[in-house]
Amino acid sequence: MRNGFINVMFAGLALFIGLNSVLAQNARVKRGGQITGIILDAKDQTPIEYAYIILYSQIDSVQAAGTISVDGGRFLIDNVRPGRYYLEIKYMGFNTFITHDLQIGRRNRRIDLGEIQLEESLQITDKIEVTAEKPAITYLIDKKIINVSQHQTAASGTAAEVLENVPSITVDIEGNVSLRGSSSFLVLIDNKPTILEPSDVLQQIPSSAIEDIEIITNPSAKFDPDGTAGIINIITKKNRLNGISGIVNVNLGLDDKYGTDFLFNFRMPKFNFYIGGDYNIRNYPGTMTEERWIRFNDTTMFINSDGSSMRKRNTYGIKGGLDYSITMHDNISLEMRYGDRNMEGDSRLQYKQWTEPGTLQQLYFSNSDSKRSGGFYALNLDYLHRFSKKGHELSASANYRYRDSDEESVDELLDENGIISSGRKTLEQGPSSPLRFKIDYMFPLNKTDKFEVGYQSRLGHSEDITKLFNYEPVSNDYVNQLQFNSKTEYERDIHGLYGMYSGEAGALGYQGGLRAEFTYRKFRVVNDNQNFKLRRWDFFPTLHLSYHVSDRQQMMLSGTRRIRRPRGYYFEPFDTWTDAYNVRRGNPDLKPQYIDSYELGYQLAMGRSLFSLETYHRFTHNNIERVRSVYDAGITLHTFANAGTASTFGSELMWNTDFFKIWNVNLMANLYRYQVEGHLLGRSFSRESFNWSIRCNNTMRIKKVWRLQANLLYNSPTVSAQGSREGYMMLNLGLRREFLNKTLSLTLQARDILQTAKREFISEGEGFYAKGTFKRQAPVVNLQISWKIHNYKEKHKRGERDPENRDEEDF
Repeated sequence: MRNGFINVMFAGLALFIGLNSVLAQNARVKRGGQITGIILDAKDQTPIEYAYIILYSQIDSVQAAGTISVDGGRFLIDNVRPGRYYLEIKYMGFNTFITHDLQIGRRNRRIDLGEIQLEESLQITDKIEVTAEKPAITYLIDKKIINVSQHQTAASGTAAEVLENVPSITVDIEGNVSLRGSSSFLVLIDNKPTILEPSDVLQQIPSSAIEDIEIITNPSAKFDPDGTAGIINIITKKNRLNGISGIVNVNLGLDDKYGTDFLFNFRMPKFNFYIGGDYNIRNYPGTMTEERWIRFNDTTMFINSDGSSMRKRNTYGIKGGLDYSITMHDNISLEMRYGDRNMEGDSRLQYKQWTEPGTLQQLYFSNSDSKRSGGFYALNLDYLHRFSKKGHELSASANYRYRDSDEESVDELLDENGIISSGRKTLEQGPSSPLRFKIDYMFPLNKTDKFEVGYQSRLGHSEDITKLFNYEPVSNDYVNQLQFNSKTEYERDIHGLYGMYSGEAGALGYQGGLRAEFTYRKFRVVNDNQNFKLRRWDFFPTLHLSYHVSDRQQMMLSGTRRIRRPRGYYFEPFDTWTDAYNVRRGNPDLKPQYIDSYELGYQLAMGRSLFSLETYHRFTHNNIERVRSVYDAGITLHTFANAGTASTFGSELMWNTDFFKIWNVNLMANLYRYQVEGHLLGRSFSRESFNWSIRCNNTMRIKKVWRLQANLLYNSPTVSAQGSREGYMMLNLGLRREFLNKTLSLTLQARDILQTAKREFISEGEGFYAKGTFKRQAPVVNLQISWKIHNYKEKHKRGERDPENRDEEDF
């Protein structure tokens, strides 16, 4: 039934596109005048192909016609009706050219604009940039844009490693990402949701395949309201060069780290095709220690452990896409992604265990192996129709994703002779297949104001099967414990409507919106036929304001309401053994977490410097916490609970400057106060901490082909409802050399060269205490080889005219 619904949705979208295309092609324009010209690069006088030329009515700014430049940079707009017009010419990386007062009439049937010189854009009007080079960070009214190419110390790493050096983000030594202190955020890839977990996505995508990363801490009503802290949007590379172009990257590193990725692109005037892929193996050896005690009845058990660990990630993926301009007003895009992942973790630990009261000390060893694997794929279909009036658009998209997940963990305890004394194996598996469909409509009221509305459906379904096996010494095998087997089914459908109005009034820019969502949720435990259902309406208002104090200064204010919906396994009302000492149990009464978020920002450009200050406050209702308690002697129970409220109040500062022509410094700091209070396990609690992090990125440009970068970062200690985490410092270095007119480059990076990065934590509560440390082997050294492939069509000589151009046309 669900597959049939998917087919209907995609067929409906295809029919919708086809009808619009037919209507657009049936619209005939009477023959009239013509406008011609040649577009050149002002710097080297080479012709520019595939530039957009759009003709607007001088009276009401309605689009009258349009075309693109072809060989030799030439363009022709034919069949122009009599009237007065203005012309816009746009090409990526160049300033927009505008010419006014073009008049077509019986006495002026043909206008030849001659050679039009386009200047390279050193500064974009709605962005504050410091240098002619693409900046490392760009600030817009509702987001920050991180240029990945400027981060040499993460050139052969992943998206998570790039995020270590950007404001608002904290990445711990294990690669776990938090946005302004929260691990709950939404991850998009090219503005589309991903089927994978946020942490898996950010640690899987190679940085060399990423163009930009957008940090959206207060999204507008057009975006999904999910995620406590906002949205991280990964914009992947898509070459926009004419003809055939591409890029190939190869990564080599110590401790069995290697991989490759590629992207090839073929672009024609109305057609674009691209294909890309990646394959990566990353191993991270390390050490870990833990001291803990658990009090059960009148006995306290002490368990100390230390040893080695290895974390492995083996991933590959391929993507392909097709963009086609059906008409001048209609575009369609189809994209497919497929991938597989295999993530493994193992540890070899030595244990010392004793009890009080008691005198006997036990010495034993443990072997723990975990594995998470499975394939995934995604299909995206997008359609865009541009009406005659500039900015008047209708778009539709369908997105289907599938993920197969298999998890296995084996924990074995061995005596001093290496003989297994006990063992436990757990299996979790199940597919997930969400479908998304949305329509967006944008209507400009005038040159500055516009109205947007949209509808979206999110349909999700997943199944999970959990099994437990215990080691039996007699048979030397693992035997299924049927009483702990379970099967669950999870359905969640969300239907949303939104409306937004935005505009300008002098130096003031404004955007207001409201999103309404209806949620239907059904969680079923198949074993005993338990059903937990939810039907609820939620409303999410948003407001964004900006004020341009001057050409160099602007202020921004925003407020939004967001939601964090519990994951499916958060509701499981049964015990799941994750290893020999830990049991997980869900909470079917768990409520969604609601967040009120407010921000006030200020940006100032001073010559070659940019200063930014953002103050933010986030208040969380029904705060969801992971809760620990005593399950049995030496065993900890992990569950989830709504633990009162949480509040985060802080400021982010960023200063970017060029001390000299070759030396750029980017200094970022995030300071915030975190407070959480409420009730857990029948007791009230209140904890708070002052948290801060600082990052200093230094980039040296030497003789145009050398680049040296040093990044220093520090993350302060912080607290949670039942524990705390210590701070740590890390220093990274990167060196880049370009060859063959910048088509070939080598980047050497060394991360944590002082070997100071580690994770130290304390977790404590009624009847238990744990203190642990994890340290990754360092330094982490990698070499990236990057080769850019360019193949342009042969250019016609400058000034060569189209022989088919005619001097006159009949009216």
